[in-house]
Amino acid sequence: MWIKDPTTKEPSVSLSLMLVSFLITIIVSVLQVSKNVDNGGMSFEILALMTSLYFGRRFSVKTKNMEASSDGPTKEKSDAE
Repeated sequence: MWIKDPTTKEPSVSLSLMLVSFLITIIVSVLQVSKNVDNGGMSFEILALMTSLYFGRRFSVKTKNMEASSDGPTKEKSDAE
């Protein structure tokens, strides 16, 4: 049902929402050019919101993966002890 993210190969709700809002923006833009819609600004705002959601989730997943793969901070003993 959801579109798979090309980097993780897992279904991504945020990528699916971004694609749907992109298609809605294209449709509203075509209707606005043909004078069937007066103002299509809201669709661009939704597209910006969904794009930031997708990239924000991608960044947080990469950060979680980096944190999970690290062993944590290591303490080095000084020679003064």
